[in-house]
Amino acid sequence: MSSLSSKLQEVFEEPACGKNQGKSAKERKKGCTKQLTPGAAAGGCAFDGAKIALQPITDVAHLVHGPIACEGNSWDNRHALSCGASTYRTGFTTDINEFDVIYGGEKRLYRAVKEIIDKYNPPAVFVYQTCVTALIGDDIEAVCKAASKKFNKPVIPVNSPGFAGVKNLGNKLGGEALLDYVIGTEEPEYTTPYDINIIGEYNLSGELWQVKPLLDAMGVRVLACISGDAKYKEVAYSHRARVAMMVCSKAMINIARKMEERYQIPFFEGSFYGIGDMSDSLREIARLLVERGAPEDIKRRTEQLITSEEVRAWTRIEPYKQRLKGKKVLQNPYASPEEYKRARGLTGIPFLAPWANRLDTTGFYANGKKYTFNLELGTVLGAPNSHPIHGFLTAATQWEVVEAQAGQNAAWVTSRLEFYRQPDWMAQFPFAHTIEMTYRLKDATLEVQTKLNNLSAEPMPVAIGFHPYFQVNDAPRDEWTFGLGARTQWTLAPDKIPTGETRPIEQFLPDPRHSALKGMNLDDVFGDLIRDSSGKATMWVQGKTERVEVTFGPNYRAVVVYAPAGPNRDFICFEPMAAITDALNLAQRGIYKELQYIPPGKTWQESFWVRPSGF
Repeated sequence: MSSLSSKLQEVFEEPACGKNQGKSAKERKKGCTKQLTPGAAAGGCAFDGAKIALQPITDVAHLVHGPIACEGNSWDNRHALSCGASTYRTGFTTDINEFDVIYGGEKRLYRAVKEIIDKYNPPAVFVYQTCVTALIGDDIEAVCKAASKKFNKPVIPVNSPGFAGVKNLGNKLGGEALLDYVIGTEEPEYTTPYDINIIGEYNLSGELWQVKPLLDAMGVRVLACISGDAKYKEVAYSHRARVAMMVCSKAMINIARKMEERYQIPFFEGSFYGIGDMSDSLREIARLLVERGAPEDIKRRTEQLITSEEVRAWTRIEPYKQRLKGKKVLQNPYASPEEYKRARGLTGIPFLAPWANRLDTTGFYANGKKYTFNLELGTVLGAPNSHPIHGFLTAATQWEVVEAQAGQNAAWVTSRLEFYRQPDWMAQFPFAHTIEMTYRLKDATLEVQTKLNNLSAEPMPVAIGFHPYFQVNDAPRDEWTFGLGARTQWTLAPDKIPTGETRPIEQFLPDPRHSALKGMNLDDVFGDLIRDSSGKATMWVQGKTERVEVTFGPNYRAVVVYAPAGPNRDFICFEPMAAITDALNLAQRGIYKELQYIPPGKTWQESFWVRPSGF
């Protein structure tokens, strides 16, 4: 464990990390993550991070030393594709048992390595440490060293047990294994002045294959991609590249920096997403290659390629621009994020947390205990002049992007908010947790997925929600129709707090599945959602032909519909709610029965989907 501790400290102090550059030396030593309890980070622990970073190396055997559940959780969870070898898609695990926990699993690991080499003969075996085997003291580095010598085959230890930290830390620890045991151990058959490495690219859904034809047209050879669609020997001789492009710096910046130090390979951070970023990245590759001795004519070829490809791209986009000009599914009157920050209003998909809508007092109940807000902190919206409303995260700037990817059929971005690191937030809602939110666009549908990870020692109540503003463009508001997949309406007091009484929705909307919006002034709470066989409930709004459907996953238990009458109110909100308005306090009084709690160390997860049509 001492080698793991020293490696962790080295990664924590990574000088090329953008966050570290703004920290003092003391702060860097603390690292960028809270160490986790074993089993409390399923799908997001350091082991998982190392596995997903290295598994796209397609011809090696990836052996998980631990319980079979670790391999089951991490196997092929991001659909990295291969143009050749498929060894990486075979799951290998030592599947340790109680006997191994008591007496140690090193002999079992050695036998597993031997069996893999005998049956599959891969160019290398990667061995991944997990929580259990690290805690019982199995020395995978010693076993891998002995097996390498015995079988004359690289056996690579990846020392990244789950409890070491979060997934991003595991990405970097996986990179350290490549730096320590793989990179620089082989030589290519030949080199060219146009050889580059692409680092932090995983070929998810074949995305690398969309870029490679452009590089081929420039005359650039990808010596190694680390690690998408990679072969072991390519990674091993990647130290002979002339230039490197860093695609996902949060995951593997340590590889790029150390290869620059050890092998004098300059790198830059670029992106293949979007026309402008693609062109900029191709230009930077050409510029750096010329600096490293490539002929100047690569710059001319690159500009010719960019010109022709940009014309082709914009020509294909033009019909869609004309068709969609001025049409919006989400209301957004702002020209830029900066303008929104200066004057936030009714727009987009605001996130409401740690509670949504109103509370009837300046505090809340959880686990039978009352928590009173400290209004002097100024974090609680609405109070003290009105009811506390919508939590205090709608304008939070502490989110960090942890993943942004695109493939042939989908694109997504995941952001993470570490709630527990904010003292003023914890003072108001003392449940340590993190939030991960993914926006995924696939098949003309936007999915918004939210994960709450409870790091506290007590069950954490879930009363979050969203407040999206939808609109259609082919008819005025008075001609819109809408439908609600709900059976009951909660009766509200004049201050919009539920009284505890409900009534059938038909007493409010005679035809809830098809109602006219004209003349309506809505700010109402509905429950007992009508669900399909998968537990999903759907709401919709429609103009003449344009239609927006909003589908809630099972853990969204209520919908608030907000469509106020008046000028500049051409929108309707179908708000996905994990609980009704004031649920935290109504549950304490026994009025609301559906309040969800997250047990300590567990995760709550749910999605809603926005599907436009007819635009």
